[in-house]
Amino acid sequence: MRLDHLRYFVAVAEELNFRRAAARLHISQPPLSFHIKALEDAVGIRLLNRTTRQVSLTEAGAALLAKARRILGLVEETTEELHDISGGRAGRLRIGFTITTSFHSFFYHSAYSYRRAYPEVRVSFSEMISGKQLESLAVGDLDIGFLRYPFGQPPGMTMTRLTDEAFVLAIHRSHALAAVQRISLAKLKDEPFIGYPSSAGGGIGIYQQIFRLCERAGFAPRIVQEALEPSLIIGLVAAGLGVAVVPAGLQRIQIPGVLFKPIADKAASSTLSLVHRANDTNPRLHAFRDLVLRSCVQ
Repeated sequence: MRLDHLRYFVAVAEELNFRRAAARLHISQPPLSFHIKALEDAVGIRLLNRTTRQVSLTEAGAALLAKARRILGLVEETTEELHDISGGRAGRLRIGFTITTSFHSFFYHSAYSYRRAYPEVRVSFSEMISGKQLESLAVGDLDIGFLRYPFGQPPGMTMTRLTDEAFVLAIHRSHALAAVQRISLAKLKDEPFIGYPSSAGGGIGIYQQIFRLCERAGFAPRIVQEALEPSLIIGLVAAGLGVAVVPAGLQRIQIPGVLFKPIADKAASSTLSLVHRANDTNPRLHAFRDLVLRSCVQ
């Protein structure tokens, strides 16, 4: 049973006239009659009663008409869906991001704009550390990710720099350095630190960047408490447990008793990047990437 036979049959069944059905299909009558006969031969059942004056459906023909309409409708729907997927208007997009990325306007502006522009795309967001994002991208569990990667282009990936974000120092308002405008990390060598877990970024993310900054300042930070969730880090500083070096975006978390101070060290910054598999032709990925880049320059 061929789809073109079903289309011809539906036209004849709805018109109950071979001449009008042929005109509707933009073919001549002889080929139409041939295709209807071929369909009947294929199913082994008469579908139409024909006389010189009229055409009518047999009981089997009436049953086939209902099913043929559903089959052709499903084929049309599937074709449209495949075109939408191919054109990036449907399908799935899986986005990874670090916790601190969500504090940046380009992240939520581009996510909002994309969902408005492509409502049929199933978008999922997964919060994960930088190293885990790279692993997930490599095995195909993510399509694109926002992360901090300080070592240049990772193998097999395309990386686009989004912004350089300064680190700031979070201290309690009662701290001895509270009146200082810009603080050198060297002044903190004896301070207790609220630190990111050593696993944060899989050894390649924010933990390692902050640890290296402290090493350049001549000391290894004395970590008294580890935390990954931003509000918890700031909350622990508010509780007086220690100081914390954090991305500047976390200054949006306003907890009474906490002050944010610029760090005097010139290297105290981190690059946020957008990463996806090299040569990935997924149109949804590239549409989202373009929105992110436009949001970054606005």
